[in-house]
Amino acid sequence: MTFYTNMSWPEDPYGTGQLWRSAPQLAASFAALFVDDGNHAVPIAYAVVYLPLHRTKLVDVTGGPRFGFRAATAITEADIPALLKLLELDASRARRLARIVTGHQLADAFHTIVAVASDAGAYRGIRALAYAWMIGENGPGMANLAEATTSEGDVAEAAAVAGISPGSVQRAFEPQETLDLLLAKSHIPDTPGLSDEARAADGEVLRQTSQWFGACATESALITGLTALHRVGHYRWDSPLDIGEAMDANLGDCFPTQTFGATCTTLSQVQLSV
Repeated sequence: MTFYTNMSWPEDPYGTGQLWRSAPQLAASFAALFVDDGNHAVPIAYAVVYLPLHRTKLVDVTGGPRFGFRAATAITEADIPALLKLLELDASRARRLARIVTGHQLADAFHTIVAVASDAGAYRGIRALAYAWMIGENGPGMANLAEATTSEGDVAEAAAVAGISPGSVQRAFEPQETLDLLLAKSHIPDTPGLSDEARAADGEVLRQTSQWFGACATESALITGLTALHRVGHYRWDSPLDIGEAMDANLGDCFPTQTFGATCTTLSQVQLSV
């Protein structure tokens, strides 16, 4: 498993162990990606994006949002237990320490994720947040919950209605077929006699693919969080938000093989064209 973050304290985003500063008011937005292995959905990546809140006022992000994030990818089946362990930590803390948890159909996503776990009794934090999402209540003293859409609505439609520029979304709205094919094409068979150059190229493709999935999950979590917070009246903006620019401004060199904003050519376009 590989994880990516732009935070100095990814293990403690809520500042519980940092006495030198006050605990921030945060919304934690989750998104997960899956691929189809022919039998069932397999988790390939997740991301949690932390969006700052104000105690009493709406947050105006007309000039572009600022956010922290952590994303993890599991390109091989052996990586999945580590991904589950990291998600358990992020989900447990968000449920207890975030002011708001946002997402889209998180109960379905989280139940799908833990379904692949061999130790059925583990991952209580993921299961608890999934259950809270299903019943629409997280309990006293816990984070409020905010769904990005109404009923079974589509995130892309809800984001457009909220004022997020559809043309600025560079990864999050790729169809499921693209994700399945992208992962399949990244795994070059380990053929006997394969040259060192080919093996090196295979490793680079896997690295690019991992970073693409991490960036895609992060972008999905960002869009979901912004849409949900706009919907429940915590965020506002006066002009269409450019998600590519927001990713470029906040991610820095977290994904060295990826580009964002006006210069972006997504890995799916490159990989699937060959």
